[in-house]
Amino acid sequence: MCNSELGVTLQPKQGSRCPAECLTDLDFADDIALVSETITNAQALLQKLATTATTVGLIINQSKTKATIIGNKPTGEQISLKTGNIDTVDDFCYLGSRVAMSSRDINIRNSQAWTAINKLSIIWNAPQLSHELKICIFRATVKAVLLYGSQCWTLTVAQERSLDGTYTCLLRKARNISYRDHISNITLYGSLPRISSTLRSRRLQFAGHSFRRVGEPIHSVLLFKPTGTFRPGGHARMTYIKTLLFDSGLSTIADLSQAMASRAVWCDICNVAGVDVDASTVST
Repeated sequence: MCNSELGVTLQPKQGSRCPAECLTDLDFADDIALVSETITNAQALLQKLATTATTVGLIINQSKTKATIIGNKPTGEQISLKTGNIDTVDDFCYLGSRVAMSSRDINIRNSQAWTAINKLSIIWNAPQLSHELKICIFRATVKAVLLYGSQCWTLTVAQERSLDGTYTCLLRKARNISYRDHISNITLYGSLPRISSTLRSRRLQFAGHSFRRVGEPIHSVLLFKPTGTFRPGGHARMTYIKTLLFDSGLSTIADLSQAMASRAVWCDICNVAGVDVDASTVST
């Protein structure tokens, strides 16, 4: 779908040869997210989608469709279908991840990781299986569940420490090491890095790969800074761009763009971000 008047403007028109760059929808299979700058335009986009869908025998499920507003919430405006109004929510799940804030998504991933590791207790307690095999299974299952969607997380220092602590507890469970067994984290982890270090490296790798996809929407969206007030009062929220700057050790968006454009330079930055300075600082 392409309609520069109804979507979010990523780059204003700069001339006849440089038209405006806009984004109206994010699609994966039958999961569609429409994005717009106003409620009126969002309603128009939804109506266009509903009309187009009917031409191929499809309908939009009203109960499964949600609307969320980022920033100042207008009063008296409602998005609707012919079957009724669309529920407006503060957060929703898209492709398995919560959209509004990372903290809620982290709590869900923690819970699902514990569910996954408890279901595999027969493996962790099996004496005939080697330590190396158990760690391979742990990384392929539990760790994968814990880090699902983490490439887009924006974490505070406290959240990173909490995530490291959770990973340590999960690793103890996988290695069948009791809390009464007092061992150092260096011994517990072995060659495994802290989960926060892995997360920083993965986040940078994903950002660099996306930025180098020139000509695709992800290239423009990655460092996009919307205008307007999105969190009146209080402290500034840790944004994705601020997180990338912190992870990479760079100071400006220009430096970030220049580094990501070079695959070799960015790989070096990712490798440094993924190295543990001192694994003994992981909380137990």
